Amino acid sequence: DLGGNPQRHVAKLTSLINKQCVGEASLQNGLDVAIQILKHVPAHASREVLVVFGGLTTCDPGDIYETVNVMKDANIRCSIIGLAAEVRVCKRICQITKGEYAVILDEYHFKDLLSRHIIPPPVVSNVESSLIRMGFPQHKVLTDQFGKQRLAMCMCHLDCQGSEGFSATGFFCPQCNSKYCELPVECKACGLTLVSAPHLARSYHHLFPLDVFNEVITADADNTRFHCSPT
Repeated sequence: DLGGNPQRHVAKLTSLINKQCVGEASLQNGLDVAIQILKHVPAHASREVLVVFGGLTTCDPGDIYETVNVMKDANIRCSIIGLAAEVRVCKRICQITKGEYAVILDEYHFKDLLSRHIIPPPVVSNVESSLIRMGFPQHKVLTDQFGKQRLAMCMCHLDCQGSEGFSATGFFCPQCNSKYCELPVECKACGLTLVSAPHLARSYHHLFPLDVFNEVITADADNTRFHCSPT
């Protein structure tokens, strides 16, 4: 489940605690899903995929390197964290897409590897800075004149074969009223960049980090010390 809503990610992961993994793992199928969603992300944003892989083999329906080349052409960076042992195909995927590949040693090492991917990668130097028009859509329910919910297909799932994205709720573009499931995204109809306020806040935090703190030595005339009393 890819998107910009952290609450949905936490809820989805929490629901998988009591489920057991069965069947053969397929890296290609997972990467294909990521490509379908990330290809609509604006070019000025970073397109990244983080795979936590616990298997030693991958059962794919076709040539996985064709999918990897599509990711490379779309500037999608794939990083993989292995839970078992080093797998050749995982290492090649990360090399081709300029991602990072590592195998964990223990639980604490796993947390350290995950923490490395929290900070966004540096911006490509050849990207020119320019003003970007943005829209701030609200999540609402689509209804008809009688107040009944009206189903509509979202623009980000038009290429999908199933019924995913066919619902009455979503984010509606304030300029052309096109429907989307997640933010941020560039509207396919009018080209307006759709974001939310938390996305801008997180971007500002990483684009303009705090200055390095300088230690200030204060004059301690009476050498008085304070401490909390035990309870």
